[in-house]
Amino acid sequence: MVSNTHTHTHTHTHTHTSVMDVDKQLQINVYLQQSTGLNQWNTQVPLDVIYPIFWNNLNGEITETLANDFKKKVYTVVTARYVTWYVTLAVGGFLLLSFVVLVGLMVWYNWKYHRGSAEYIGIPESRG
Repeated sequence: MVSNTHTHTHTHTHTHTSVMDVDKQLQINVYLQQSTGLNQWNTQVPLDVIYPIFWNNLNGEITETLANDFKKKVYTVVTARYVTWYVTLAVGGFLLLSFVVLVGLMVWYNWKYHRGSAEYIGIPESRG
């Protein structure tokens, strides 16, 4: 089976209120070949034929109001995606910075208050 699809989109500047008119055409064809067994009954049939079995024509239009609603919905999703990305990046950056500051404070506290003791360099104090 052979299928041919033709899509055509165009804009008009007519007096009606549509922003875009769309026409879609679909045709499905069958490729027929003559069988050697049928030659004895009918010799008038051509050897190769493409026979159309289905044809469909669809058309529609989008008004300016529907086009604006569509744009709003698409832009809202795109904006939400970018906002989510930036918020996630900011939260991740904050958590990383908090971790670095916390480790720095722990090192500073340990250095300031335990630098003279043996525990500071990792040797346990003897209990003697």
